[in-house]
Amino acid sequence: MVVRRRKKYHKYKGERHARRGYNDRNRNAGIRGGRGKAGYGKMKDHKKSIYIPAKGFNNPTTKEIKAINIRTIVENLDNLYKKGLVTKEGDKYIIDLEKLGYNKLIGRLTKPYPIVVKAKYIAETTKENLQSLGIEIE
Repeated sequence: MVVRRRKKYHKYKGERHARRGYNDRNRNAGIRGGRGKAGYGKMKDHKKSIYIPAKGFNNPTTKEIKAINIRTIVENLDNLYKKGLVTKEGDKYIIDLEKLGYNKLIGRLTKPYPIVVKAKYIAETTKENLQSLGIEIE
């Protein structure tokens, strides 16, 4: 039969020293391993997030890329032209993604449209698709 025993430190819990010797010894931050986020990444079970609520994440190398599908633009071409977000030269619509609030173009088309696309970033498959349909890219 298993004998269940209490831990030995349990009997010291209400005492002044509680198995730590004199009270002066367990008074500062050294007894708890440091203050604040000290000890980050020292032990694999004790890792803390690098998120700081007051500041948030800050990575200067990341670029904010907002993408839009070419089909969405083509389906709403007339509405965008009425709002002044797309211009027209002759019979071709000129789509500038910066005016729309985007900087990357994605997606594919199945048939050619009279459009000219200006974008900072274009997906490789989208670029190949538009060039095969004869659509101008700037």
